Amino acid sequence: MITTQQGAAHQNDSDQASAPDLPAPPKVLTEANLQDSVRKYREILNHSAAAGFQYARALATAAEAGTSTLAIIWTNCLCAEASFYLNENAQMQHYLDRVRSCEGRVSTPAEHCMYHTAIGTALSIADSLAASTVHLLKAAAIGRGKVDCLLSYGQALFSLAANYEQSGNYKAALATLLSVQELPQYRRQPENNVCFTDRPLSNLYQKLGDSEKARHYLGQYLKACERNNYHKGIAEGQVELAKILIEDNRLGQARSRLTRASDISMEHAIPRMWGLAQLTLVQVTMLESGPEAALHRLEDIRRQTNFNEFSLLRLNLETVSGQVYGSLGESGKACEHLELAMDIAEEGDHKFDLWKILLDLADARSQLSDVRREAALRKRAAELHDEILGARRLREVMKVELRELHLHSERELAKLSRQQEEHRHYAQGIEEELKKLALQITQRDEALRKLRSLIEQRGTARQGIRKQLRAELLATIDSSLGSEESDPLLATDLQRNYGALVARLKEHGPRLSAAEIRICLLLRLDLSTKEIAALLFKSVETIRTHRRRIRGKLNMPTEVNLVGFLMTL
Repeated sequence: MITTQQGAAHQNDSDQASAPDLPAPPKVLTEANLQDSVRKYREILNHSAAAGFQYARALATAAEAGTSTLAIIWTNCLCAEASFYLNENAQMQHYLDRVRSCEGRVSTPAEHCMYHTAIGTALSIADSLAASTVHLLKAAAIGRGKVDCLLSYGQALFSLAANYEQSGNYKAALATLLSVQELPQYRRQPENNVCFTDRPLSNLYQKLGDSEKARHYLGQYLKACERNNYHKGIAEGQVELAKILIEDNRLGQARSRLTRASDISMEHAIPRMWGLAQLTLVQVTMLESGPEAALHRLEDIRRQTNFNEFSLLRLNLETVSGQVYGSLGESGKACEHLELAMDIAEEGDHKFDLWKILLDLADARSQLSDVRREAALRKRAAELHDEILGARRLREVMKVELRELHLHSERELAKLSRQQEEHRHYAQGIEEELKKLALQITQRDEALRKLRSLIEQRGTARQGIRKQLRAELLATIDSSLGSEESDPLLATDLQRNYGALVARLKEHGPRLSAAEIRICLLLRLDLSTKEIAALLFKSVETIRTHRRRIRGKLNMPTEVNLVGFLMTL
């Protein structure tokens, strides 16, 4: 199973940094080597979305060379993910369509669960929240309680929790993530990699205002990353823990965490994380030593790296620069940097960041006595705020829709469980009938063997028995031994005694077979389905099937009783 948490987090910036040499993908991708290949893809994606897409496309080609539907589904999802980071929406839709085309190739519940999980996860990356949630709820309904679906079921819940969080329903997201942790493969064990749920749980508790639990889960995440040498995760965890410490005004500890994150990112060539750690250090410096020291650190950062390849980092860099210059009273330079930040936010459609930048820029314009420009900025900020509130109201509506979808999924799951229970009881009944049938055949064969032995003994002791009759009896017994048919003389007897009735039956149903006519005659003798099955050494379900076919061949309406009709003939 592929997990989004073990590799690149959902980035909003188009990450185009230079990538390492691409490793050669396997010639044929199977379920056995899929996990390792996807791990390599995510390592490449951390450095460059373009290189990540190139490698994902090579993996998709290797998957097509094999027979694993699972590999084809997931590699095309990876191509769609990398296309999203490249802002190639048409290309992303192309690969999502390729994933959808695999739906007809899946057959087992495990494959269906995997299909809906994969496409639901890909759609959530592309911010198609409603469509994503529908697929993830289907995956959860299919996979719940099935051992062979555990991994894809857990991934579906994880992505579903991310959807709830994105829609602002933090409590539902928290409940879903906690249920993921209860699954057997995610229960905490010291020797296992347990990074899967700790970091998102920390984020959720932070948003719900529980800093203590946020620190607890983030600490567990960091320990797991240390244990597994997951360097990017270590740097991310250190930065997030530093942000919590800054809010608690524990600046010394925050600085220590950020310094370590910066060192790890530099050592292992993770430029995006290095920039994030450095910009957070600027905030600590601003609080500890004032804006002049913060400005010196900003100038050092600009000399050491180029953030042009990371749009979100550029946005943060220009915003922080504007705030620092504003604190120094240099309103002109503050406006220059904030206007650059505004352009980046508009280009990337980062509405909430843009709203805050507009307010900062309006304050800077007021310091320059640019009343007209200040008024225009504040008006635009107010309009944008209303737009954001509208989006929040839309998310509230989505909460209700997601809840209804979840309830519908629960109802469908209950219905499916009832059907499975009915099928189980039916299968047990068939099994019991087969056991009875096998016992009856064994008993019949034993009786026939005894009769054969008796005839042979009497034939030897008493020469009065006619040889021809003896030979016929022995031949009849020999033909019946080991077969599933009843006594072949039975049909002859019925034909001889009920010849006129058989003729009338054939008039009403000319397509009736000899076996079906035999069952009609036995029904007319007022024998039950179970008694007929025992007499003919058939299962009860077989006799019921014959009865349904007889009704069809006689063109009988559903309201007419078969036995009653036979009695009238």
